Amino acid sequence: MSDREQALANLAQTARTLAASSLGKELTVGRAASLVRKLWSIADREVAEAQATHTVSCRSGCAACCHTRVPVSLAEIAAVGQAFANLMPEHREHVRDACERYVLESGPHPTCPMLMDEQCLIYESRPLACRGMNSLDEPRCQEEALGRPVKRLRIRTQEASCEALSQGLCSAVLGLGLSSQVYELGQSWHALLGASDAAMTLASLP
Repeated sequence: MSDREQALANLAQTARTLAASSLGKELTVGRAASLVRKLWSIADREVAEAQATHTVSCRSGCAACCHTRVPVSLAEIAAVGQAFANLMPEHREHVRDACERYVLESGPHPTCPMLMDEQCLIYESRPLACRGMNSLDEPRCQEEALGRPVKRLRIRTQEASCEALSQGLCSAVLGLGLSSQVYELGQSWHALLGASDAAMTLASLP
């Protein structure tokens, strides 16, 4: 096993250990959200380290990678729910309307309902899949967002680190006898907002 493979294995194990410790004692929405925020913090450190030796094209206002279907775990949905509840009313309304448009898009590049004016409304609480996204060539990134057959230049170690944390979380959840199913952010949020404002209820649970 290479040093990098060992590092990824260690990240997955860290996620498993944290998840088992947090959710094994008591399963609540609050504990799940708290766990995910710890994993996001670890991911951010990994991202900073990966980008330290590269010049990334990612910047505020570039939302090319936000036109895709984002995979999320139930635990991440809980954390995103808390972020949604803290949005300004007009921003929550935007997400509601955007979700309605999202579910009507059948292609592989729908616009994330959390995107508004090319800015992520929940950037600090974006899922692991989003934290792993990066680009070293913005033009290629924009071409890919349009569905054109262009290979995006990216930092693979950044993506792999976030994937390892996600896999570790799913493994731990499965080990606890819970569902490790991965959902789609836009679809799940549309369902929550359509269920008597379940999204706000979710955010208020302990």
